[in-house]
Amino acid sequence: MTKIIAFINHKGGVGKTTVCAHLAYSLAHHHQKRVLAIDFDTQANLTEILGAIEAPRTITDVLNGESAASCVYDANGVSVLASSIELANTEYDLTANNTQNALKAVLGDVVQQYDFVLIDCPPSLGMLTVNAMQAATDVCVVSNAEYLSLRGMTNIVTVVEQMRLYNTALELSGVVISHYDTRKSVNREVLEQLRETFKDRVITPPVRSAVAVVEASSHGGTVFQIRPNADVVNDFQALTTSFIKHYEKQTRQ
Repeated sequence: MTKIIAFINHKGGVGKTTVCAHLAYSLAHHHQKRVLAIDFDTQANLTEILGAIEAPRTITDVLNGESAASCVYDANGVSVLASSIELANTEYDLTANNTQNALKAVLGDVVQQYDFVLIDCPPSLGMLTVNAMQAATDVCVVSNAEYLSLRGMTNIVTVVEQMRLYNTALELSGVVISHYDTRKSVNREVLEQLRETFKDRVITPPVRSAVAVVEASSHGGTVFQIRPNADVVNDFQALTTSFIKHYEKQTRQ
């Protein structure tokens, strides 16, 4: 069964896109999983990190009638439905018409070709994120380990519960922590509170803050490609292994 996972957080700067991109790359290259990464953010940062800037067609073309399969771009061994600023116009139309099922409708059966479909959502809980959750089987929240982010989790839980009225298959099944610093007591405390609240839905290890990640992103790549000897590579490798076990266990259940 394909896992279609929407990566969300209405707070920007928490590492959501970075985590999504590195999981997509590692799943495909290190674990031979069939992965489709969908950039559903007008900023198109996932597109840039995965090296899909040159994709001739984007998710906007899919929403405008092109077949999803024909718009998938092979970016360094990862299948990507890229994004661009043009998605902003589509978002406006979706919002104006209160269209919540557009993404699910246009993806159709193409998702069944993959083990994992990872949807990188914008830093908001607006109509693009709503469409992603309507199309998804799962929600994975990426957050840093700060108290403001912890408080914001309440809003996310509420929104996911509301979405379950329309997509009964949807589960808030994963929480990933990024920008983690073991030296900060607040990070350790927030991680412990998240574990108490979300229990085994917290996927570990947390990903440490690292200059290497910023450098790799600025060069349009992952740390696996740009800084393969950086310590944070081990974090992403371990996280990917845990991610697979986490979601494959859910599938068996």
